Amino acid sequence: MPAPTSISAPGHLPLTPLQQGMYFTWLQDPAAGVDVEQMVCTLPENVDAPRLRAAWETLTAAHPVLRTTFTAESATIHDSLPISWQELPATDLPDFLETDRTTPLDLSHGPLQRLTLIRHSAENHTLVWTFHHILIDGRAITSLLREVFTAYDELTNPSAAPSAPSFEAHNLWQASLDHTPSAGFWKTHLNGVSGPTPLIVDGLGLGQGSAAAPGTPPAARSQDETDLHLPETLTKKLLAVADSAGVTLNTCIQAAFALLLGRYAGEDRVIFGATRACRHTPVPDSERIAGLLINTLPIKADLPASAPILTLFQTLRQHWLDLRPHEHSPLSFIRRAAGLSATQAPFNHLLVFENDDYTHTLRATGGPAFARRSFDLRELTSVPLTLAVYGSAALRLHCAFKPSVFSLETIQRLLGHMAELLLQLTSRPLTTPLSDFTLVTPPERQLLVHDWQPENPGIDSNTTHDAWFQETVRRHPDHIAVSAGDTAWTYAELDRRANHIAHALRHAGVENGQFVGICMDRRAPLIASLLGILKAGAAYLPIDLAYPPERLAFMLDDARAPVLLTELPLLPKIPENTATTLCIEDISFDGPASAPAPGHDADGLAYLIYTSGSTGIHKGCRITHRNVVSIMKATEPGFGFDAT
Repeated sequence: MPAPTSISAPGHLPLTPLQQGMYFTWLQDPAAGVDVEQMVCTLPENVDAPRLRAAWETLTAAHPVLRTTFTAESATIHDSLPISWQELPATDLPDFLETDRTTPLDLSHGPLQRLTLIRHSAENHTLVWTFHHILIDGRAITSLLREVFTAYDELTNPSAAPSAPSFEAHNLWQASLDHTPSAGFWKTHLNGVSGPTPLIVDGLGLGQGSAAAPGTPPAARSQDETDLHLPETLTKKLLAVADSAGVTLNTCIQAAFALLLGRYAGEDRVIFGATRACRHTPVPDSERIAGLLINTLPIKADLPASAPILTLFQTLRQHWLDLRPHEHSPLSFIRRAAGLSATQAPFNHLLVFENDDYTHTLRATGGPAFARRSFDLRELTSVPLTLAVYGSAALRLHCAFKPSVFSLETIQRLLGHMAELLLQLTSRPLTTPLSDFTLVTPPERQLLVHDWQPENPGIDSNTTHDAWFQETVRRHPDHIAVSAGDTAWTYAELDRRANHIAHALRHAGVENGQFVGICMDRRAPLIASLLGILKAGAAYLPIDLAYPPERLAFMLDDARAPVLLTELPLLPKIPENTATTLCIEDISFDGPASAPAPGHDADGLAYLIYTSGSTGIHKGCRITHRNVVSIMKATEPGFGFDAT
């Protein structure tokens, strides 16, 4: 479709779908710092502050995008819009960046950019350019930085130099698009996807161990970030692999990221977000437009265990090419086309690939004064984790993450696993099946195979979990078994209560080998109930009320659980299902009780756990007593699973 050339109201433009999304995100919480960009310019030089400020003011006057404000309906270009400029003495940069990020930018009235010059010494300065992502994307950032610093260095007027085309024509062209023809593409591409792929790590939801600024609790920081630099030799080998496979380096990175998510989630189908430049449009000179042209789109990758890595490469590459006619599709449209919930994000993790980072690009294309300067972009997206890969001579993996969700140690380990997968891509033939790729790094292998293994494990797992517990009761009946709040039960008391629960379940019709749903708060009765289910010869099915009601109902029905064991306060929250409800408050614990006759052996089921269902179907994983006893006995030396 040709690009429109005029606007209906002078100075007013329609917002692109991505700008609309960013505006409403800002509207929800202007101080959250989401989509606020901070370009940290390290300047090891004597800075002429008035001249640098004048260069930025002239740059703003030359580029309409820097003089734009927004409402929910339109963008308004102003004849002039002041910049916010301040100069500070030496200060703690991480502390400043966190405060600066959460100091709101007013999208409706402006200014949408502010500049802070920090003077560390006469020959050492940091310039922080803070702006909202709704204005420009990475391609525009590079061109504007080159323009303003070149003008500063050469004492020229930025408006007199060749400037990037303005963004008006692009926004008008975007507003004229009919996305209806793309509906079939997205419905097919996202077929079988019901939601985002979970990133299951030990730090999920903990936010501990983060590299927060001194005195700042990790969970209180909006974002942390860390880098991993790969050797130049590995980068060269990856380029050779890409060439031999007939794909790009970006494809290899996507394949490794897909494998990483698949291994962490335990899924053979994953979905993640990826950013496209979206600059191949009918708009004249769109490659050079100073504006926000990018779009973030969901990428689905199937990971069948027997498929060779070459097939994954080819599939991802072909999909990347097939995206071109549909790359401007708004995320809201994609969700509707794919039948996803309007409130559910299709992905939680974002992958960004850049052929080079800002420092290398500006040093290569700028003047001599750029040789010592460095440029580092800090950004906060709306997803918990963003992995940016910069493809210079030596790849740099930059991970930005929310410390309220991930710990720094977790992310560093994740980057190590990503690097290990990239290394394996270079050391194995293209016919290698996906099942042969592993996350385990050499140091982790040393820990798993040698350091954490007792000299003589002597594991006998030919017993059931409840029988193992019964042996502990026999040996240490008066030792404390469970303590929670004001409750403390000995092994004998815990055993007595578990036996009462087992008999109540048998009386309710529970038979050997069946599943019993359990939905209880984390208190002492929960432990007794789990043991009671095992003593009744059944296996337990955990029911977490944080899950959607339809998922819980599916789990209970799919497992054919005849009974759901719960507590009276939780009854109103439990979704309608086919199981009979038994409340712990209705069970009598008067007097002694012996255990029912054993109804299972080591190969009987201990519990059933369901996957997240990112492939479209929640799958039940059956765990036997032998599995449980083996892992507990193997780890007993380290954790001390005894009665002392």
